[in-house]
Amino acid sequence: DPMLLSLVPAGPAAGPGPLSVVASRRTPALEGRVLDLALPAEDRVLVLYDDALVLYRLEDDGLAVLSRRDLPGPLSAVRFPGGTIGLVAAEGSAWALTSRSPRAVLFGLDGGRLEEREQAAALPWPGAPHGLRYRPGTNLIEATLDDLGDGPFLRLDPRGLAVTAEGRLRLASAEGGRTLDVPAGSGLARLGTELLAVAGPDPPGPDAHDPGRPPVQSLPVDGSVRALAGRGSGARMRVVAAVEEERGTHLVLMDLAVGP
Repeated sequence: DPMLLSLVPAGPAAGPGPLSVVASRRTPALEGRVLDLALPAEDRVLVLYDDALVLYRLEDDGLAVLSRRDLPGPLSAVRFPGGTIGLVAAEGSAWALTSRSPRAVLFGLDGGRLEEREQAAALPWPGAPHGLRYRPGTNLIEATLDDLGDGPFLRLDPRGLAVTAEGRLRLASAEGGRTLDVPAGSGLARLGTELLAVAGPDPPGPDAHDPGRPPVQSLPVDGSVRALAGRGSGARMRVVAAVEEERGTHLVLMDLAVGP
């Protein structure tokens, strides 16, 4: 069924730490380049491709396509494009912007369908008076944020996190941000008040509040993580990763819990 991405069990072995993997599943290879992910609800997954935004419903046997909307053109040829989803939870909507498309688009998520509401020259973002734009032909975000400072950035999370263009984790502060000597890739998501998910070749480094504290945990995957999304509720969390390997990019869905 072309409208259903089947999910099969997968078992990444979590390293030592407080989180246990309750369940782990993966999809077949996707058709298209995944630039960003978001979890607007417990049973919904938003996937931003380089030419479209797709809304999936999470079912027992897979991800069912609910709606797909192409992004406005003309689409530029970009070797390594970037993309950002900005959820507006209070309004049941999401902004989408890529470095291939000339404009950001606001989509309503009502009734399981993507409905275009408006377009803008920049993607509205918390603490960014002028919004987010992509540097032409790149995957770098141009923005000035009140608590993170000036870009360019490789990735942003609306809860005060960023990955710098040099691939380092940056945290919000009253002084305009603080860069840690923590390698980070293009995947970034906050799972809780003090719990972050970061893509990288190594564990994410010292705790932000205590440089002497070791990393919380690592979860190996079988490829390069291109995007991450997380959603937490108390002691339970869900992480979705877009993982690229030779055969293409697939999604990995992991349900995590605090404790064994």
